[in-house]
Amino acid sequence: MRNFLFSFIIAITSTLSVNADEIQRYTVKVGEVIKLQIPSTGRTLLNRATSKRGDWSVNALYLEVVSYSWDHCYVKAKKVTNAISVQQTVTFNMNGHYGDKYYAAHSIKIVPNGPTSISLRQNEVELETGERHTLQATITGSSGTYRWTSSDNDIVSVMGDGLQGHITAHSAGTAYITVSTGTYSATAKITITEWDTTSIEEIADEEEEPTISIGGDCITLGCETDITILDMSGKIIFHGVTDHIEGLEKGIYILLLEGKSHKISV
Repeated sequence: MRNFLFSFIIAITSTLSVNADEIQRYTVKVGEVIKLQIPSTGRTLLNRATSKRGDWSVNALYLEVVSYSWDHCYVKAKKVTNAISVQQTVTFNMNGHYGDKYYAAHSIKIVPNGPTSISLRQNEVELETGERHTLQATITGSSGTYRWTSSDNDIVSVMGDGLQGHITAHSAGTAYITVSTGTYSATAKITITEWDTTSIEEIADEEEEPTISIGGDCITLGCETDITILDMSGKIIFHGVTDHIEGLEKGIYILLLEGKSHKISV
């Protein structure tokens, strides 16, 4: 009987190792701190043991140990890697037999904290005053926040919407649109040419010149008539019967008058 009991004690205190399906897997960003813990099956066993001592094998090139105990470890991701393995060893005493070990494995994927580069699909753009255009940025790494700026808002302005920069040409000249995120940036050269502010370009064929005059922000017609004005995106700016329109912003418009279309600039 005594031999049987001795054999039984040895059996339950023999070295244990974690099963493959118990490997703890994490995805963490550079600079982020996470808590590594042993699997629940190992915790159940080791809670009954005494004299527990935990040792953590960590690759210091990628991870920094913040604090640890026998059953958990806080680590901070330092640089990007596809996957890194962390080995945990717990030496414990159960039933008076000290020196048995429990092993647990942790697989950690470290990803960038934000973009690692940014670029623009177009490096140079030519527009006429009043025209609008969208610049598209692309990144590598994980998503971040983006800032769009113009070197001269009087020439061309920009409104950022994530990875898109919506630009509007205001006056002739050259300006630069820049998108930045973190320490990375990309720039496009924007060249604006002037549209003749007194010109009328008829899109549809016509026999007679329309009676339209332009001065400042005002369009004057020869008489009251049914008129529709659209911006270059197709949005209706005005529709009704009138002999003049005031308060138009500087830009290019499509004027629908007496069944004919005219491209005008104010």
